[in-house]
Amino acid sequence: MHTTDAPVSLARGLFLALAMMALAALSFYLLRPPAARPYDAPEDLFSAERAARHLEAIAAESHPMGSPANERVRDYLMLELEALGLAPVLHETEYFDPVSQHAARLGNVLARIPGTEGGRAILLMAHYDSREGSYGAADNGSSVAAILEFLRLLGHRPPLASDLIVLFSDGEEYGLLGARAFVEEHPWAGEVAMVFNLEARGTKGASILFETGEGNRRMVRAFARGSRKPLGTSLGYEIYSRMPNDTDFSPFKQRGYAGLNIAYLDNPFDYHTAADHLDNLSLRSLQHQGSYLESLVPYLGDSELDLQDERNAVFFNTLGFHVAHYPFSRALPLAVAALLLFVLLLLPALHRGHLRLLKALYGLLAFVLYLFLVYVLFGALYGILSGYYPGTDHILLDYHHHQLFAAFTALWLVFTLLFFRACLRGVRWWEALLLLLGGGLLLWWAGRIDLLHGGGLLVSVLVLYLMARRPLSSAALWTGAQFLWLVLVWVTALAFPGVSYLLLWPLVFSLAGALLLLLLPAGPPARRTRLLVLLAAALPALAWLPYISYTFTLAMGLGMIAIALILPALMAGLLVPQLEVVVCGRGWLVTLLVFFAGCFLLYQGAVRPDYDARHQQPNSIRLACDGTEGRSWWMAPEEHHDAWTEQFLTDRPDTLPLEPFFPYTAETMLARETHIPGPALPYALLLSDTLAGAERRLGMQLFSPGGQRLEVYIRAGESPVSIRLNGAGPWPLRAIGQDAWHYLRYFNMAEDGIHLEVVAGAAAAVELQLTDIVTGFPAWANKEPRPPAMRHHVDRTLAGMRYVFPVPSVVP
Repeated sequence: MHTTDAPVSLARGLFLALAMMALAALSFYLLRPPAARPYDAPEDLFSAERAARHLEAIAAESHPMGSPANERVRDYLMLELEALGLAPVLHETEYFDPVSQHAARLGNVLARIPGTEGGRAILLMAHYDSREGSYGAADNGSSVAAILEFLRLLGHRPPLASDLIVLFSDGEEYGLLGARAFVEEHPWAGEVAMVFNLEARGTKGASILFETGEGNRRMVRAFARGSRKPLGTSLGYEIYSRMPNDTDFSPFKQRGYAGLNIAYLDNPFDYHTAADHLDNLSLRSLQHQGSYLESLVPYLGDSELDLQDERNAVFFNTLGFHVAHYPFSRALPLAVAALLLFVLLLLPALHRGHLRLLKALYGLLAFVLYLFLVYVLFGALYGILSGYYPGTDHILLDYHHHQLFAAFTALWLVFTLLFFRACLRGVRWWEALLLLLGGGLLLWWAGRIDLLHGGGLLVSVLVLYLMARRPLSSAALWTGAQFLWLVLVWVTALAFPGVSYLLLWPLVFSLAGALLLLLLPAGPPARRTRLLVLLAAALPALAWLPYISYTFTLAMGLGMIAIALILPALMAGLLVPQLEVVVCGRGWLVTLLVFFAGCFLLYQGAVRPDYDARHQQPNSIRLACDGTEGRSWWMAPEEHHDAWTEQFLTDRPDTLPLEPFFPYTAETMLARETHIPGPALPYALLLSDTLAGAERRLGMQLFSPGGQRLEVYIRAGESPVSIRLNGAGPWPLRAIGQDAWHYLRYFNMAEDGIHLEVVAGAAAAVELQLTDIVTGFPAWANKEPRPPAMRHHVDRTLAGMRYVFPVPSVVP
């Protein structure tokens, strides 16, 4: 009997293993962004190739706020809107944000398309400024180009019922300044019914709805019905709403606007770097952004735009681009239903003797230990890899994110198969010893022998061996894992309803599968049916958890791989019957194949990588001129000391504190003094110095020859400091660092400077540090160009001046 069953068991194990891998891979495939339409696509359709034409101008060079390149992009947008038959409006303003303490002279580009019924408007928004050193093709030129292409195709369609307002905002990268200025100052802001913001945090990938306004149930329903290829999850909403990150959507959300915030985030290593240029941009991602515009905006534009709601929605993609949604209020009743289903299965199993309560508790403990071991071992493995790439070389691992994620996933699967095989057959002493020694070696190599990791490993292995020397049944392991899932379902339903779906539906499918397996007759005739039931029971877990784990590492970085693997590790607890079929059907074959695949991918992603023209080594150089001392230096961070920067620093550079330019910091850089001509220096003209009661008021005119960015640091002993800027204010300044320096950053200063009034204590001496910052450095100072395998991180010219205004001779 054993010999005749063995080939069948092998076939069943291989079939189920391959089928589950195929389902997980299918979930990735179905969520690919759509193919880019060509340039000659019909005029009434969105074409990524047509949209990309705009990027030849928008992303031709780095264009941070305050730079001449930024003004050229602004002019281009005004001309393109005019060419589309619109009447663009330049919203020029000087804005100060008391939160970031950034101020700027900025220019938002606006346009309005009247609807047939007027009234409330849809706001389409994307920022046009880039980060320093970045071309901004993806962030956020692609969004601007997508909106321009959408406006073009609207000319070939019937007009919308609602008005459409377009906002190309300035200053997003340095405090959302343009969006904040529009919300607070522009009269059109009061006519906006919903906000549609497009963003990018990489150069490829599907565009995901990751944030909405509060009370989003109607908004989510419109998103699901009106989008051609909607992708989004309330998990992202729950996470992002608790993070400090901001986009231009934030000022609107804070004021209660309904809206959608959509972005793509693959190839995150290109984000805010010189690699964010047109050659690296995926046109599929641009097409996906456009698909939202060409389908969802007309859907919303012809609706009543009554999108305000007191309720939030749980929403998620089922398989592919279909979005399911229901109110937060249903999360708890669904958790109750899952509990009843669990009890319905547990009580008969205990009554009939198929399961003992103590063994179920052992199964729960074994599953918890498994989750802890995944976190410890794979965190250590990543620590070992990253230890070989210190400093900026660490980016080599990020460059090979896809291979390394696949490698870690494969090795996690190997560990999972071996762990559950040992539990199902009984943990042998040599298996426990091998786990302890192997895990200890990984921790030692990674430098993580401490109480949490080393002590936790020792205790986990000892408890596992003492508890599972005798085999644990799959029923015990499965029930223990399902109980933990049930606890998590209740926690999320009560505290984080938007996350609850991710745990609820995989558990419900698992419980339903268990119920069907109980109802199926035993014996060979039902084997195929049982396999199909096992496959169906695993569907939502396989479709969601690996993909979300992958997306999590894109958003948070590969350094979070140990936490990211907790999601598929949780999934393994629901797949105990499936894993039993695999490991009992000569599972060593599957395990061996996956192990070799994981090692190969690990070698490709972590051992072989080197810099090349696509994956470039970042470095930077700074020309720093201290006008107070009359000295200049070449400077670079220590991690940027390489063969190229040596021509500026030599092979034995000095170390220079940054305090003369940024007085709040104790940071140092590698430096070498130089006597090349420096830039013009910033300066201050003291216009007035008066005492008024307990206050000292200094009026001065500040000048920034670079005009791009001036950093102003003010210290008045222990006295608080407030300012008036060009007559507006007063605003208190926040102290930074440990030496009571107060901080203001001003962008895009006019040639005639700004008037600054500093208000401090009457008996306070006032110190003023001005640091002018310009992207790049003088052309005559350049030497050998960077080789193809190198790119600049941010090259800058710094020019600093310091002033001291002594205590007045007469103090009231």
